[in-house]
Amino acid sequence: MYQQSLVSRNHLSGTIKLVENTATLIKIFRDARAITTLADDRLQQLESVRSFFLKWESDVDATDFTKAEKAEALLSWECRDDIISTITGFLQLVKFKLNANLGDVTPARINSDIVENVFCQQRGFNGNSTNPNAFMYGKNVNAVIIGQSLTSKNSNAKSTTTAMPFTFHPFKNSGKKSSILKETQ
Repeated sequence: MYQQSLVSRNHLSGTIKLVENTATLIKIFRDARAITTLADDRLQQLESVRSFFLKWESDVDATDFTKAEKAEALLSWECRDDIISTITGFLQLVKFKLNANLGDVTPARINSDIVENVFCQQRGFNGNSTNPNAFMYGKNVNAVIIGQSLTSKNSNAKSTTTAMPFTFHPFKNSGKKSSILKETQ
């Protein structure tokens, strides 16, 4: 209604497209219905949303705007990267699970808590260093893989069973290096 009252009716079309695409993204990731086939319409909708954001960026890049004007015409690169990475990662997860017959994927159950917890452990191992080198990071990742829990009591993404479809029970370290590598009975 408001758009029709404008002299130039296309004035808000870009904003409307942005809202429509972000609404689609939110609707899909809140959906509690499982995706059981690669023919699910939601996968095509996600591809369409991803294409919208990629086209928007390429259209702005093709203009003769200054660098500052281009930055103002787009969402921040971090936000764009997060959106594209989220969609791409989710689509790849669904394709992998369905092609390998590993079960379905419920979009509403996907979250980043496990990633957040790994980063919290990295910060904890590095004395809250925000810039660990590759050696420090690699050593700490190995500690997480070998025997540490993937959840951290100090994180803002505490472990909850409602969001986790699987339970992970790491080996307990009794203080002896060899006990970590023992086979469980």
